[in-house]
Amino acid sequence: NVQQAPPLFHAAKKGHVEVVRRLLQFDTIDVNQQFWNSTPLCVASEMGHPEVIRLLLEHTTPPDINLKTYMGDTALSLAAYDGNLAIINLLLEENGLDVTATDKFGDTALCKAARNGHEQVVKRLYRDTRAKCASDVKRAIEAASNCRIALHLEGHLDEEGNFRTWP
Repeated sequence: NVQQAPPLFHAAKKGHVEVVRRLLQFDTIDVNQQFWNSTPLCVASEMGHPEVIRLLLEHTTPPDINLKTYMGDTALSLAAYDGNLAIINLLLEENGLDVTATDKFGDTALCKAARNGHEQVVKRLYRDTRAKCASDVKRAIEAASNCRIALHLEGHLDEEGNFRTWP
């Protein structure tokens, strides 16, 4: 029930930036408090609120960026699933981010972005050296919902989408 949600979780979910800012001023606020097996960071990512993400990441006690939902999703994989490049960029700036974390089905953020056709997110994740796990790239190629993403991951396309080599 949303009425029982902790205030920070509820404000993060709804994207209420000023409420989140005020709540983060309290020393006792737990930025990792779970509700519905999710966290304020994950729910803000899922709902597409980059300004809330930024506030949470800048808090004096930043959230655990690798905490997972009940399905094993992280804030990064939720943003990748939805193709939210602004949130992806914020999260990739964080040290300690596990870019290759998998959900309960074995999918990483790169796989989710590829499967859903989010070409710009795939390119951004692929440029991050932490995401260049060979098995993850292979799985993302298999999951790719469009040919351009698969070709990019296979190294046949440059950043502008021009062929480097003919497949």
